[in-house]
Amino acid sequence: MSEWIPVTERLPHHEVICCDVRGNMMIGYVGPSAESETGFCAESNECYMSECIEWQPLPEPYKEETKL
Repeated sequence: MSEWIPVTERLPHHEVICCDVRGNMMIGYVGPSAESETGFCAESNECYMSECIEWQPLPEPYKEETKL
């Protein structure tokens, strides 16, 4: 799996795994937030995460191997 990337280093341009200051994780989009103490949040259709501090790319989807 990829290493965590601090939001202060760079922001992703796609959906990623996000982690907040308490260690909670979710899949969503990371962006700046005036309401967050860290200055960044993450959100998806179902959830909102304030205090986002780091992210990492999503893993490749599972692909079943085909036997010849």
